[in-house]
Amino acid sequence: MKKTILILPFLIFFALATDSSAAGIGINFGQPHDIALSLKSSNSKTSYDFAVSWANSGLYLHANYLLSTYIISRTMPLYAGLGLRTNLREGSSDFGLRIPLGMSMYFSKLEVFFEIAPSVMLLPSMSFFTDPSQSYGIGVRYHISRF
Repeated sequence: MKKTILILPFLIFFALATDSSAAGIGINFGQPHDIALSLKSSNSKTSYDFAVSWANSGLYLHANYLLSTYIISRTMPLYAGLGLRTNLREGSSDFGLRIPLGMSMYFSKLEVFFEIAPSVMLLPSMSFFTDPSQSYGIGVRYHISRF
């Protein structure tokens, strides 16, 4: 029951993202390694980002709402957002908030991204999680449709 309650916010997050106009799927080579999915809105300034992996003997999930700004160029946005994270392990699980900050570079339908994401853990106890070896990502996504 507890694990079902921890997964429910991620399902709601995913349902909110269904109005997106572009989708990308790829791999994040950071920590943890994961499969990364991105759903961008039609205005290209907001997006939803999801990841799933098997990490530390458990299922890791995160979901983010991101705002992008195009300071440098239209093909190299900077982004920041707020999201949820959980690691569901046998015997213990955790749940918290993510604060992702990053940059993407687009080459036609290919996106290369770098991200760092400090976290505030809410369960099993409250703590601020900033260990850079556990909260970064360098990855690549292929976009099915270009915004």
